[in-house]
Amino acid sequence: MIPVASLPVGDAASVFLREHAEGSSLFPAGGFASATALARRAAVLDAWDGDRAALAAFLAAEHAAGHHPAQADSLAAAARHDALFVLTGQQPGLLGGPALALHKALTTVAWARAAAARLGRPVIPVFWIAGDDSDLAESNTAEFLEPDAAVTATSLDFPETAAAIPMSLRLLDGAACRALRAALPASWSPEARALVDACYRPGYSLTEAFRAVMQRLLGPHGVLCVDGFAAARRPEAQAILRRVATAGATFQEALARGTTRLRDTLALPPQVPVRPGTVPVFLFENRQRVRLHADEAGRVYEAGREGLDLRPLLERHTVLHSALTRPLVVDALFPALGHVLGPAELRYFAQLADVFPAFGRTFPLLAPRQQALLIPDAALRELGTLGFTPADVPTLTPSRMRARLTETAWAAHAAADAFPDSEHDRLREALAGYQARYFPAAGNRFEAARRSLERALAHHRDTARALVFAESGRTRFEALQPLLRWLAGGSQDRHLNTLSLWNALQKGGPGTFDAYVAALSRTGDEVTVMRGAAFDGEST
Repeated sequence: MIPVASLPVGDAASVFLREHAEGSSLFPAGGFASATALARRAAVLDAWDGDRAALAAFLAAEHAAGHHPAQADSLAAAARHDALFVLTGQQPGLLGGPALALHKALTTVAWARAAAARLGRPVIPVFWIAGDDSDLAESNTAEFLEPDAAVTATSLDFPETAAAIPMSLRLLDGAACRALRAALPASWSPEARALVDACYRPGYSLTEAFRAVMQRLLGPHGVLCVDGFAAARRPEAQAILRRVATAGATFQEALARGTTRLRDTLALPPQVPVRPGTVPVFLFENRQRVRLHADEAGRVYEAGREGLDLRPLLERHTVLHSALTRPLVVDALFPALGHVLGPAELRYFAQLADVFPAFGRTFPLLAPRQQALLIPDAALRELGTLGFTPADVPTLTPSRMRARLTETAWAAHAAADAFPDSEHDRLREALAGYQARYFPAAGNRFEAARRSLERALAHHRDTARALVFAESGRTRFEALQPLLRWLAGGSQDRHLNTLSLWNALQKGGPGTFDAYVAALSRTGDEVTVMRGAAFDGEST
């Protein structure tokens, strides 16, 4: 497993954090990359007001069904009075969800290790599984990029698909497990199929199945896995969520300030829209999440029961967090140094800059997640013949590939020599000279005619190139479709499910997955292109 190219993550929020690692109005605590910001955040957490003994007991209960020896070390360290945590998380996606979940976790491991070494105290990586999430379509879909896959995506059958039931309550049955196995691409190895069988069992919830995958892949690196549905029901979480529910106006005003700052600083729209009148927590009732609303007087109600003010009743009900209130819950439950986030999450954390202090919490350190693309040797050689380098791979879309193949086919065709681009340029120059010499005062009439002719010339040239592409470039383009599908337009980590990635890496032989893990378990924020085994079974 060999990294062959590495580029800085280029989204605006990641670049801004990289350039303002010691702190800014968007990200007040700064980033993990700053030693100053790290020391400052650790000092703040020395006064953390949470119950460390209760936290250690909760983490032990979350891993009571079994854990790796490295996780046992993390659990023991979590009980220390000076332990700190670095968190990341994702919805419990099918077959491990998109590969970015793995990449997030490995980035978290790297920053936790670096922080522990710098601070001289335990820093523990935690993966927060959003088992409270009720978006079944998002959690219950796995994409396949393998060329031999019978389907490009699969999902499992559940009753009450439209109901807002948390993923931790969505239970697999035997039929769903059999359907999942049947959907796996034919090229999957027996080892990969056995891993699916071990993780997706009847009676498991989608959260438990996802946790089983993460335990298998991340347990050896000491990552602790927490079900957000269980975490949200802890007393500390309920206290902060009820406070938000009864002070919705305060939350929305702080959120609006952060959203305006994000727009003014980075010219970015809000990742999470500001919705005055909504409450950023959910009532948990009859096994479902129920959206709450608030009126101008501060009354909290659910749709259809507008006459009942829920504020006095919240102490007797369980409430669950939204994406915008989960960071507050984490800060209440963990002495968290900070979070490893994707580009979208960085944007909504920027929106929350004023929300943390408004509710007595402190803004955490942040770090962008690593990104990665796995590509086989044969594919790199093929791309090289077209003039593409490994650094081009993250932006290699089908349209860019087609344009390059069109240029290549055109350059090799006799028509290119018979009517080269220079002839088009000379014709345009001649017409411009003709106008200037004989009709200098013609103005817009001649300009419009010349523009029409230039468009016609461009259409003539493009038509000729399209004919040449159809004759000698299309076959090669179609032959490259499996590769383009595998790369998914530079977004492999968002479209390739984690176990498809694991299966592909296993084809490289023993230790290949570990080499991949080692290559991504580093600090920084980069897009890495790695050469190795992939969809065609090739190994390095």
